[in-house]
Amino acid sequence: MLFGLYLLSIYLACLVPASQSACDQGWFGAPCQFKCRCAKGCDVSGVCVNATSCSLGWFGPLCQYQDLANIGATATPNTSKATDGDDTSCSSLQNLTLSWPTAYFINWVQFIIPNASIATLPVMTFRVSQATNSTTLPCLNNQTKVYNTNTVDVYCTLTSAVQLMTLTFASNTSGLSVCSIYISGGRNLALKAATTQTSNYTSGVFIYDSSKAVDGNTSNDFNQNSCSSTNPGKVYWNLTFAQTVNVNRFILYNRKDLQDRLKGFKLLTLSRNNMTFNYTDKQTTALSVYTISPNTTVAADSISISVDNTLTLCEVEIYGDNTCDNKKFGMNCSKCRCNDTNEICFPTTGSCLSGCASGYFGDGCQQVCAPGSYGLQCKQTCGYCADIVCNPDNGVCPKGCVDGYTGPQCNQSR
Repeated sequence: MLFGLYLLSIYLACLVPASQSACDQGWFGAPCQFKCRCAKGCDVSGVCVNATSCSLGWFGPLCQYQDLANIGATATPNTSKATDGDDTSCSSLQNLTLSWPTAYFINWVQFIIPNASIATLPVMTFRVSQATNSTTLPCLNNQTKVYNTNTVDVYCTLTSAVQLMTLTFASNTSGLSVCSIYISGGRNLALKAATTQTSNYTSGVFIYDSSKAVDGNTSNDFNQNSCSSTNPGKVYWNLTFAQTVNVNRFILYNRKDLQDRLKGFKLLTLSRNNMTFNYTDKQTTALSVYTISPNTTVAADSISISVDNTLTLCEVEIYGDNTCDNKKFGMNCSKCRCNDTNEICFPTTGSCLSGCASGYFGDGCQQVCAPGSYGLQCKQTCGYCADIVCNPDNGVCPKGCVDGYTGPQCNQSR
């Protein structure tokens, strides 16, 4: 999981220091919208302190992506250490099957394998349900990238949510040493998003406004003042994203008492004013937690939850990721920096099969060459520039040369 921390430089450029210092403990980002998911805490940029790992159940850039391997998954064989979230404990595997009681949409899998290579990757098979005769789905638009000799990312497009995933590793008698397997369930896009509701229920000094449903607190105790709630009537709660997102799952946390008030709720998503998903609760018994998983990803600019009653939501989680323009990626839709300008980088981490563009380095190709170096992989040294620093792409000295040298790169003696 330490691999996910390499993208720090991507986000530092987008985070405002003044906002960072103003965030409550455990939060970070320009509008303080990211929740710390590190095992032992984060610094103000979201990086895990003392180079520690993500909390169990989280991985990826700044530990923001939920790991489905730890969300109700049943592993066979169950003796495997590959899903314990510890990259230092490994198991010898030939086959591993993960199954879930509900279907999830999967598009990114990360493996921690010593001395990894493309050849060591398992064959991945996905099935729509746990039934042996259920539909098998191929991994479409496959992208695979090896980093740091032990980390492999596989990105693919599935046409439907799945309940079962089978991994077949090297067929030798001893199997393959596998330390970790992480399966992305997306990140929680609802945290600190813009919300509104029909009215605000108040009780004494407590105001149960719409933002309480996206404050990161899933407690179902209404008296803790962490739930949103309206006054009675035909009511709604709305959330608007800062940009269009792709959603694969909605989770609604009901209060622990008066749960029947949420029965029959309706959930609607809109994208460019067009309805993209519509769900009506038909449960005969109210649930403490509702999980709604569309069969495929849903584009959304906003969502609305409504009910003909008092609407109380103790938390709303919406999992998925940004919809970035072509050749952009990740949590902030950063620009891809690939050596091949026609390449579309890895959609979550920004890595490039062709390597990084001139002037950039790092697994996500977002780190600029250090002062004094430039070019592909930053392997070239700047000439005798007046201020030492040269253009990281081509080595040109922007402020001219020191005495005795000439040329655009200040590498020619007078």
